[in-house]
Amino acid sequence: MNACKNVMRPILGKPRVLPDEINWPKGFLALGIAEYAGIGLGDSASLCDRDERERMISALQEFFDSWISKGMPLRNLDDAIAGCVLLRLAIETGRQDYFAASDAICDFLKNAHTDSEGALCYFVGQGNDYVLVDGIGQSAMFLYEYAKARRNESAYSMGLKQLELFVSHAMDDASKLPYHGYILDRCCASVREVKQGIIGWGRGVGWLLLGMSRYRELRETTAAIAKETKALQTENGLWAWQLCATGGPRDTSGTAMIAYSLAAGGFEQNSLVDKAVQGLLECVNSDGLLMSCLDDGRGISQHPQNYGHYPWGQGIALALLSFHSRNYNELKAA
Repeated sequence: MNACKNVMRPILGKPRVLPDEINWPKGFLALGIAEYAGIGLGDSASLCDRDERERMISALQEFFDSWISKGMPLRNLDDAIAGCVLLRLAIETGRQDYFAASDAICDFLKNAHTDSEGALCYFVGQGNDYVLVDGIGQSAMFLYEYAKARRNESAYSMGLKQLELFVSHAMDDASKLPYHGYILDRCCASVREVKQGIIGWGRGVGWLLLGMSRYRELRETTAAIAKETKALQTENGLWAWQLCATGGPRDTSGTAMIAYSLAAGGFEQNSLVDKAVQGLLECVNSDGLLMSCLDDGRGISQHPQNYGHYPWGQGIALALLSFHSRNYNELKAA
């Protein structure tokens, strides 16, 4: 079906949709592997034995080597999350081509289309200025990790600016949670922006926290969002797919993203993270697959209510469980 659609697009005057080699579902799977194997953190941080760790490093190298061999195509802001893993692999292996590839991702973000204030627009090449939390959160996460690894202050400043702009335009005053995104209003002088999508989409909160939890200048704002988020955590430790809709379906992917962000950011949210971990473990079936994960979105306010096993849920849950286990063991040892 997708192949047929791609044949029709040029006839309709639309560009072909090219495959995205390092899109966000693959990026989340890679992040889960990197956390489990302690890649970029040293042998002692690994949760597996040395042979298994080497196999995981080799698997990630094969993944990124394939992308590099094809000329490092970058299609979307969604490629940024894989870049975070690429940086860890570069640190682990010392390979200069991995550092160069991370430079290419940073350059892609710096040269991507922005709105009039400089906010990254999500729909690359589509001629509109929608700023969405998906793109902002993971771009800011990558820019932080890149700035740290490459000692690049301009990358840090760009990541911080993206988050500051999003918080200034896309937060709901009542719930203190984000909309999916916004677009600046060019027609009405009395309205600065038009907010887009639903309030408190679980994965959207997760995307925002993945970026915000890393920046020291935003710790107070991040803590306030974490407080509101904690109040909406359900009894089984999970969050609903839309946080405020506590009677609705729970989403394991949004849950893992929120908990991982706060844990990795060093926030004192132990009870929140512990509850989320227990809730996620109860959603793992006998084959080791994480269930109750929300399907991929189809656009702004388009969230098909299909739940099951998806790669993004598996990947980010593995990242959380690995991070939590490693730090829990460190606390026990202390």
